[in-house]
Amino acid sequence: MSKAADPDEDQEQAAPTTREGHKAAVEREFLANALYLGIVLYAALAVVPSEDLPSDHDLVLLILGTGVGLILAHWFAFHVAAAAVSPEGRRQDHESEEAGAQVAGGLTVAVLGALLFAFFDGERAVHVTQFLLGMLPAVAGYVIGRHRGHSRLLSGLVAAAVLVVASLITVLKISLIH
Repeated sequence: MSKAADPDEDQEQAAPTTREGHKAAVEREFLANALYLGIVLYAALAVVPSEDLPSDHDLVLLILGTGVGLILAHWFAFHVAAAAVSPEGRRQDHESEEAGAQVAGGLTVAVLGALLFAFFDGERAVHVTQFLLGMLPAVAGYVIGRHRGHSRLLSGLVAAAVLVVASLITVLKISLIH
């Protein structure tokens, strides 16, 4: 005798997928905005010639100001887009969590970049900050490779590929500024 489908059982089985999908979306938004802000801040620091570097205080304000400005612009654009495509223009709870993750990812990178000026001075602080920001795409690429079950070697190759693409984007952005 076959058992009739139980709607509650179907919802229970679907719920983990929905929760996992939502968790992945929140993590994606955190990482995407952290990488985005890292690339933009790297390019912003790279265009200032070392002989024209402002004070450390002004560089910290530049990093934080650029970071906060980009985070707010991205947050606003996300909410407008979410309202445009959501049923009846209403925001969903998961959209607010994704936007919060974007803000957290961007702030993490901006604060980390600014914080390095507490430990290093002038040009050295700029170089250490650029190194850290430049390594973010490589670390993300490595994590992607390992998350997909690749070996350490193949994950390293994924990291290198992501770093190359991020570097090309940075070079393009810098060349368009000058």
